[in-house]
Amino acid sequence: MLGPEGVRDAIEGGQIAIEPFDQRRLRGGAYELGTSARFYRWQPRDRPIHPLDVEGASDPLGTSGEHSGELVVTREKPVTVLSRERLHLKRGIGFAFEQDAELTKLGLEVKVGLEQDGMALQASGCHSIPCIITSQNPTPVIILPGQPLGRLRFHERGENRSDAEIVAPTPLPEFDGLVETLLDQPLYIGITGLAATGKSEAANMLGDLLEAKSHSLGDVIRSEVQKRGLEATGANLDRVSTELREEHGAGIVASRLAGELQDSDETMVTIIEGIRSPAEIEVLRAELSDSFVLLGLHASKQTRINRLLDRGRSDDTGAEAIEQRDEKESGFGVREALGMSDYIITNEGSLQDLEREVERALGHLLVRRAA
Repeated sequence: MLGPEGVRDAIEGGQIAIEPFDQRRLRGGAYELGTSARFYRWQPRDRPIHPLDVEGASDPLGTSGEHSGELVVTREKPVTVLSRERLHLKRGIGFAFEQDAELTKLGLEVKVGLEQDGMALQASGCHSIPCIITSQNPTPVIILPGQPLGRLRFHERGENRSDAEIVAPTPLPEFDGLVETLLDQPLYIGITGLAATGKSEAANMLGDLLEAKSHSLGDVIRSEVQKRGLEATGANLDRVSTELREEHGAGIVASRLAGELQDSDETMVTIIEGIRSPAEIEVLRAELSDSFVLLGLHASKQTRINRLLDRGRSDDTGAEAIEQRDEKESGFGVREALGMSDYIITNEGSLQDLEREVERALGHLLVRRAA
């Protein structure tokens, strides 16, 4: 491999042309590669295709069109992104690609679409390198313009590269171990929102995706009712809940649950349901620190009324029930709690739509944790 000075000399001597060249991204014996704002998504094909295959001149990359802004990488649909730089190598210079370690942690694999001996680059001048990104992550991963992809390590063709192991592909984590690989500390995902916004459904979906257990602030109240030898009726639950908060502060229930969770090592990821006030969020963020993220669920009033009517429950009488429950929960501060969320899902569609939104939200939250 060309060392740091060798790469600089080759760039200054015109053997390696990078347009535009950014001195800050030349690190050691490598140049950092990042995405441009151009993204392509694979079209399903019944045969393998090369990303530079000229067959089908209108769409040589075999994609469904160009995108800008963020793009989601899923297990089912590889994505092609173009490099931010255009690269040209003189004859005798080749390159190898070393993937960014953070992408590996996310279960992504990046392969450059040009031949790595430099021959394709020499043929027709500068090229923006296409990079094909595939995923083993069970949740979607967000790719952004300028996203670091890896490093180009340059070498003289035919040289004996004793450090070849440096550019060997890093093994991707196994599917079952991906969450543990991604997370180096427990993750607590809180859920808040008004009645019939889909909180329980979202919690179940997250539990299935992450093999996570769910806990509720209501569990703390029920446990306290049991300790006092009372029957778990609605009246007793409300009374004990009110007494606890009056005696110990508005965040006491959240504080007790946080203590129980920290003393337990059941799973790497825990779902916390039943969050209804800013005080509870403040306590959870203080006691669980960066391990806690809050997911908010939102839906219009008419959508929520329709859901209650569809349930056909005796205590769910549509508009009247929504009004009463909204008034009660607004008194706790649910609307303010929703505004404190790290990510908000608007749930106006089907369960399938909600599942896609939950996966998208989870992708955002996990990428943020890995950053």
